[in-house]
Amino acid sequence: MRGWMLAGVAAMMASGAMAEPPETARIIDEGLNRSQLMTNASQLMDGIGGRLTNSPSLRRAETWAMGKFSGYGLANVHKEAFDFGRGWELISRSGRLVEPRSRPLMLIPVAWTAPTNGVISAPIVVAPMSKPENFEAWKGKLAGKIVLISLPGTTDEAKEGAFKRYSDGDIHDLDKYDLPSFDPDRAALRAKRRGFSLKLDAFLKAEGAVAWIKRGYRDNGLVSGEGYDYAVGTSPSLPGFDMAGEDYRLLARLAVTGANPVVELSSNVRFDDSDRNAHNIIAEIPGRDAKAGYVMAGGHFDSWIAGDGASDNGAGSVVVIEAARILRSLGVAPKRTIRFALWEGEEQGLLGSRAYIEQHLAARPLPPGLTGIEAYSAWSNAYPITKKPGYDALKAYFNMDNGSGKLRGLYAEQNGAAAPLLKEWLSPFASMGAGSVVTSKTGGTDHVFLQAIGIQGYQFIQDPLDYESRVHHSNLDTLDHMRPDDLRQAAVVLAGVLWAAANSDKELPRPPLPSRPVVTDPFRVADPNE
Repeated sequence: MRGWMLAGVAAMMASGAMAEPPETARIIDEGLNRSQLMTNASQLMDGIGGRLTNSPSLRRAETWAMGKFSGYGLANVHKEAFDFGRGWELISRSGRLVEPRSRPLMLIPVAWTAPTNGVISAPIVVAPMSKPENFEAWKGKLAGKIVLISLPGTTDEAKEGAFKRYSDGDIHDLDKYDLPSFDPDRAALRAKRRGFSLKLDAFLKAEGAVAWIKRGYRDNGLVSGEGYDYAVGTSPSLPGFDMAGEDYRLLARLAVTGANPVVELSSNVRFDDSDRNAHNIIAEIPGRDAKAGYVMAGGHFDSWIAGDGASDNGAGSVVVIEAARILRSLGVAPKRTIRFALWEGEEQGLLGSRAYIEQHLAARPLPPGLTGIEAYSAWSNAYPITKKPGYDALKAYFNMDNGSGKLRGLYAEQNGAAAPLLKEWLSPFASMGAGSVVTSKTGGTDHVFLQAIGIQGYQFIQDPLDYESRVHHSNLDTLDHMRPDDLRQAAVVLAGVLWAAANSDKELPRPPLPSRPVVTDPFRVADPNE
């Protein structure tokens, strides 16, 4: 909806045409007419850029965000440290086909891989490997080579447009209940597969390879540089690259047809071991009633390296900061404290939000020695859950992490009893398109582990735009793909929902404290090829 239409809603509410608390009208007026969101977005995305966990750029962003919260008058602005691992930053990179012709190549170093220490030039070999059983076929064939480790695949054929907004029918289709499924063996298998990258690196080094390249998982020149080997003492030995699908298949075709391609690579990266801790950033608007608990909003602050971390998740971060500014501008203390969080380590397995849970809310017994992303699946299946003293104080959490699209409502996370109150809190913003509450669960971001311990954590429904199709984790994740009007609307809706939750005489009904389920399919036979 256009800005002038939203301003009209504010005017109607301010004149009494809608029976809402006066603070709601003030929230709308402040958020739509005096927004600082895009100025902040430019400072963060254009000025600081991508924010890989524990990188120097994320450290700069931490200082910036704390300055914003403090400058807007929030209280208790602080960082909460948790153990992470190595820092790493990308300074420059290049790729070029040398033989049989000269041609630039679109690629990016994979995060936490080693530098090339200058330019390296070597022939390639196409050697797809996805599990240790593949290694035997390539012994003695990789010395002095740049190894292409992915299958070339074929060009993607888009089934729908790259840019999309939800129709009413799309939102209706989200209103469904998905039966839960519990299979701890599959979770253990996923964790085991995540350790393959270091085994591959060790094999390639032992065979004398000089670097490796994987194919980007989308076409159209997109690369991401996703990597997960950030733990101290386990860094990869070889330079690794993520290459655009079109260029990767070009190299594969040349190799298969006997053209003996030679590639030139440079990866100017450096590790930063000055502080192995990552940090969650916390700020508050104190409530009037210390016994009433608190409500919370958050989004993850870290990003990948290919772009500027704009839609994922600079957008969510600046919306959280703007919502804090809007609410603080009211000059009125809410009944409950409103807490704001910018999480780190989300891209490596929701590490920051899990650290907050383990410090303040609940404990789960992880197997000894299981850390990092390997703990991601195991944590949700670890029982029993032991409440900490702060468990009951958190009344509701609202997460921002689905790009820069307009908010359309909330996922009720299959808690039907909570839906009426969520809808009530959203009701002033229905004319802005944000009035829907759907039953579905949504995953992959920082509300997930709160739900897993029985605390009310919710993600907003957002128009997809080109989030998944183009910008998510990619070199196109820049401020150009953020929608200013959508983000102003999002900040207003988030601020309004937080204000309603903080002042409501009602509380969201909690589900039972989760306990270990039985295996859903007791007759499943394990596939030996998995």
